[in-house]
Amino acid sequence: MRPLALSVAFMVSIVIPIAWGALTGPEPERLAGAEPAALQITDTRAVAAIPDLMAEGIFRQIEYLYDISFSPDGNWLAFVLDAIPDKARMHRYYVYLLQRTGQNRSLMLTTKAGPALSRSFVWLGDHTPLLCSPEFKTPANAAPEQPGPTGASIQIRGTDPKLSPDGGRVVFRQGDEEDASLWLADLQRLEPRQLAASASPFGDFAWSPDGSRVAFLAPSKTVDGDSLWWVVPDESPSEALSVSITRFAWSPNGDLLAALSDAGEIHVIEVGGGSWPVAEAARDFSWSPDGQLLAYISEAPTGTAEAVHVRSLVTGKDWIAMQGKAAEGWDFGAVHFSPDGGRIYARAAAGRDVSGDGQYFDKSDRVMLWASTEPGATAAEVPIAGSVQQPAVAPGGRLMAVTVEYAGKSSLWCIDLENGQVASMGDVPVRKYAYGLAWASDGANLAFEDQGNLMLSTVARK
Repeated sequence: MRPLALSVAFMVSIVIPIAWGALTGPEPERLAGAEPAALQITDTRAVAAIPDLMAEGIFRQIEYLYDISFSPDGNWLAFVLDAIPDKARMHRYYVYLLQRTGQNRSLMLTTKAGPALSRSFVWLGDHTPLLCSPEFKTPANAAPEQPGPTGASIQIRGTDPKLSPDGGRVVFRQGDEEDASLWLADLQRLEPRQLAASASPFGDFAWSPDGSRVAFLAPSKTVDGDSLWWVVPDESPSEALSVSITRFAWSPNGDLLAALSDAGEIHVIEVGGGSWPVAEAARDFSWSPDGQLLAYISEAPTGTAEAVHVRSLVTGKDWIAMQGKAAEGWDFGAVHFSPDGGRIYARAAAGRDVSGDGQYFDKSDRVMLWASTEPGATAAEVPIAGSVQQPAVAPGGRLMAVTVEYAGKSSLWCIDLENGQVASMGDVPVRKYAYGLAWASDGANLAFEDQGNLMLSTVARK
């Protein structure tokens, strides 16, 4: 059986440590001999502050700043504003480019009345901005003499652009609930062509790591809900798995897909043909970087504890890495592997998640756990007291920056995913919360939103 791997969004939320009796096994030694995380914030400043933005005379009110991203060289930032114009009452959305120094802020795109811009902006390999909006008049267009790193941008009519691994093509959505389609555009010729069409909206879609095909969720004639499909450019789409699927992800080499069904089954699908189930009663999963291990959260019956399982795709063995024994069970969050695959991390909370977004629970005890991926290992606690939010992995994959909220204050911390050590990155003037953490490619800058202001921190190694 072939190995596979995928990464999953890592959302964690933890508070004050709880009793070790709630976990399997005795309390282990606290990370003995581990090297400390080696990052420190040396400077934080507002590079796009609300008073400066309001002084442009465009807005009556600024609601949110989001979708922060750095250009590949780290010298430019892009962000989206949700704001109400000065002479209107409806929300509009604005894409800005900003030099890292805080100078040369330029408005790149304004929508007339929505819909909300989300995942509407990507950087191309030559630092050229690519903008997507359903309001563009032409299907695809190179717009010269625009502000930015190269003085030009590419505009595509659609939403949710996703670049191919080689950066030469982009897949995007068009249409609405009654006439939806996926399109592909070569960024040299800029002549979009349709990949797939549907009478209902498409679900998620993703390039294979080798760029040979695109997998997507779309309605099926044989099952209720969306099934898993894929398409090779210039060929017709085909149904990869006729099962109602909620999410999927590619293996690193693009030979396999993993998919979670509505019924809680995890399936592995081979590009060359064939599929097989690897887990039941699951609700989340993640794959190790080498593709040989699958970690998943089991949905336990009412009144019993949840567990994080590890399954080897090489041997077929399955074992429990973490299990709660609290009276009302544990809610485990998304599982994440360390870059060397030797550890897994998971959010855990005593009590049930009553909001559905992993943020609020009917009990206040929350903690993040780690465990070795070896069978029989004992789970341990990541030693941070506070609610950990907004994780962002630095380039290289070893260090993660997080916002830690405790006693009404927020700060930035660093977790070393290979050895589990944590360290404060220093005092940061966060007015309320730091959202949307984004790293520059060189790891020297960290940007985040705080009460509508775009903040930029300089990061140095200790």
